[in-house]
Amino acid sequence: MTEKNLKESNKASLAAILVGTIVVVALIQVGLKEVNDAYSALKDLGVVAGLTILANILASLLPADFKHKLVFLRLSDVLPGHRSKELCLADPRLDDDLLAGKWPALFTSDMAPSKQNSFWYGKIYSPVKDTNEVRQAHKSFLLYRDALSGVFLLLLSVIGWHLLAPDLPISGPSPWIYAFLLFMSLMMMFTAQNAGKRMVVNSATTAINL
Repeated sequence: MTEKNLKESNKASLAAILVGTIVVVALIQVGLKEVNDAYSALKDLGVVAGLTILANILASLLPADFKHKLVFLRLSDVLPGHRSKELCLADPRLDDDLLAGKWPALFTSDMAPSKQNSFWYGKIYSPVKDTNEVRQAHKSFLLYRDALSGVFLLLLSVIGWHLLAPDLPISGPSPWIYAFLLFMSLMMMFTAQNAGKRMVVNSATTAINL
């Protein structure tokens, strides 16, 4: 299954994460009763469905390379495949000697991180990309990577709201909104990191037996 298809299958889950985040931000700012009343009114107007579409657009605004930088907090060699040798050697399911025998170019030499990803993608990932273990890890990685980018843009929007608050007829954001969005960002980041690493090692554990 291609990355495009995996992202399409993630749309409902991604929208649920981001719309839920927006709802919690509103709860923090104005309280339960006001949000409940507003939700009922907006639902009748079809605005909630619009928020779902907006959430998916929000998650797609940033380029993939920037999303990967956010997930792994790196400026270069950002993909988990760039560290495929390190990740596979650290996994207890994989035998070092078997890895070296199967893919000596990667596991018996000091291949630069910049070249590791293309090797991993072509020789290890591609032959097994449609297996359940690899597909599910890839799907999770894309979901939480995109969710992180959406939450990051929400955080930037709240910062903009804070800066513009003196000129707006509404009060600025509650400090608890920052705390919540930072918590969500960290949770999405660590979950995406783990899924990306799992995609790398699951590819190797499956491909090594081919």
